[in-house]
Amino acid sequence: MSKIPLYVILIIFILPTTIASTFVSVFGCVAILGFLVGDKSFTFSAAAYIASLLFFGWCGIIAMWKLYFLFIANKEPENINKYLLAILSGVVVSLIMVISFGGSLLFRVSVIGWPILAAIYFSIRLLRIKKIT
Repeated sequence: MSKIPLYVILIIFILPTTIASTFVSVFGCVAILGFLVGDKSFTFSAAAYIASLLFFGWCGIIAMWKLYFLFIANKEPENINKYLLAILSGVVVSLIMVISFGGSLLFRVSVIGWPILAAIYFSIRLLRIKKIT
C-alpha cells in the first residue's frame, strides 16, 4: 500500500493533534494539581473528568503514532483489538470535547473533532487487516 496517505495523515492530523494536546495537557495537569493542593473552587469530579479526558485522549494519540510507525514499516499490528479500543477511546474523548466546549458547532468540530478523520482511516486499515487474517 502507498505511504503517501500515511504522510498526509501525519502532517495534517497526528502531528498537529499531538502538539495541541501537549499544550492543553499542561493546563489540564495544572488544574488537577490545583485540586490536589486544595483549591476550593475545583471539585473532585472536575479533576476526575479532566484526568480521564487526558488519559483516554492520550491513549488514542499514542495508538495512532504506533500505528503510523507500524504501517510506514509495512508491518501489521499484533493485537488489532487493542489498537481499535485505544482509537475508540480517543474518538470518544474528542466527541465529549466537541459536545461540552463552548462556541459554535462548526468551530468545535473543525478545531476539536477533525482528528476523528485520522481515527477513521486507521480503523478502516485495522479492520481490513482483521478481515484478511
